[in-house]
Amino acid sequence: MPTLEEMVNGVGTIPFRGLVYRHIAPHRGCTSGEGARQAGGRWNPPDSFPVMYTALDETTVLQEFYRLAERSGLAVENFLPRTLCVIEVDVAAVLDLRNPQNLTSVGLTPEQLRSFSMRECQAVGDAAHRLDLEGVLAPSATGAGNVLAVFELKLRNTSRVIEVQRRPLSVP
Repeated sequence: MPTLEEMVNGVGTIPFRGLVYRHIAPHRGCTSGEGARQAGGRWNPPDSFPVMYTALDETTVLQEFYRLAERSGLAVENFLPRTLCVIEVDVAAVLDLRNPQNLTSVGLTPEQLRSFSMRECQAVGDAAHRLDLEGVLAPSATGAGNVLAVFELKLRNTSRVIEVQRRPLSVP
């Protein structure tokens, strides 16, 4: 039976280049994953390593914002104000889990991606981090859109993560 690291390594990596979006508390930096390092997230356990959680479009960012409130059991208003960041990302090696075969290859199901329990996804993210991958590209836990989790400490010298724009998040 292969280890989780072997399973993740077997999927291989792809480069990613494009604009991504994220919502943050106004006092956080657009390109910092420190908040996720402390609290944990879908692809990293609490008190582990910094991850910059982003989405590939603004609609997914909004859906992720509403999911954060739902998971926390709080009203959306409790998280306002928020800042929307637009970030240019150019990385060489991310784990691409958008393909159902790749998802299965690392031992995950679509239900686990959408679950409020993040333990299985965190284990895959931890394995990818140990393998020096720069992040994970996956379907959003909202069930619509895609997300890119960038592993801040694993960025290569040739990689770029640059804040392009910062503005108030407009919540309908």
